Amino acid sequence: MQQDNKLNVLLVEDNPGDARLIKEMINESSRNSFNLIFADNLSKAIEIMEKYNLDAVLLDLGLPESKGFDTFSKVIKKISTLPIIILTGLDDEETAIKAVRNGAQEYLVKGDITGTLLTRSIYYAIERKTTENALIESKKKIDDLNELLKVINKILRHDLLNHLSTVSMALEIYENKKDEKYIKSAFKGVHKGIDLIRQMRELESLIEAGAQLNPIDVRQVIESTMAPTNIPYSIEGDNCKILADQAFNSVMNNLVGNAIKHGNTDKIDFRIVSNENSCDIVISDYGKGIPEEIKDRIFEEGFSHGETRGSGLGLYIVKKVIERYGGTIKLKDSKPRGTTFIINLRKAN
Repeated sequence: MQQDNKLNVLLVEDNPGDARLIKEMINESSRNSFNLIFADNLSKAIEIMEKYNLDAVLLDLGLPESKGFDTFSKVIKKISTLPIIILTGLDDEETAIKAVRNGAQEYLVKGDITGTLLTRSIYYAIERKTTENALIESKKKIDDLNELLKVINKILRHDLLNHLSTVSMALEIYENKKDEKYIKSAFKGVHKGIDLIRQMRELESLIEAGAQLNPIDVRQVIESTMAPTNIPYSIEGDNCKILADQAFNSVMNNLVGNAIKHGNTDKIDFRIVSNENSCDIVISDYGKGIPEEIKDRIFEEGFSHGETRGSGLGLYIVKKVIERYGGTIKLKDSKPRGTTFIINLRKAN
């Protein structure tokens, strides 16, 4: 754990003399700003990576059970978001350069290291990696937004236009034949268009939403979602507050709406499980369930199935919202019938 706002730095070095020298350099030049943690082999280093909240890693590539670039590869797979500074000898500088090209922040030649250089390198590596991580996260958000914009464009250019064309055609036929069934067909097209516009608004809320997530009371959202449905429901388990925003209401509305409209359920059970760092929200209905052959596709954009098929956006929106929260959603069968969704989200402190 971090001590008194010190930076946790893991030193992976199997040579006791080199390790002692690096410790002395850091103590002399860092003004006691670092909490130095030692590992003399890769297995111990990985164990520490899993246990501690680290800020940087000083890595010697020549360890007892791992040598050269292979050492770096194993470490970066474990801690890809942390800055790694390679410690190398003159005879292995080429490998150190290769490591930098593949994600290490810097390399230092052991014989040329000074306390000031080492301390400065650690600080700079942390700053560079923080900036790099922010850029990666920004790119991911931009890619997600572009995907959502493509969906909205498709809705406007294709789906909504199709519904309006259906309404127009039905009204034209009614004008000629005066058959009431064409009025019903027109109303059906209008309602589908309204549903599309509502789901477009949900997609827009994803685009407009910032990175700020706040504590959301799961039980309150469930109760407000179920109140207008008149469907019997139960809530079991401990209450839990998750890190989310108002888009979580869309998640619950879509899942409950699907269970009622497409699953034809007459009851919904909710179970809230409070874990150490997360919350599980288990939603089980008693409807007709989801056919085995389409289970792998239900979260795809535009996928719909059955006589009551909709726009194919509801569960797509659900998945995108959950992913934005850093959570997961899984599907399984309910017994003896129905469908169960299991959502796992980060718990609010």
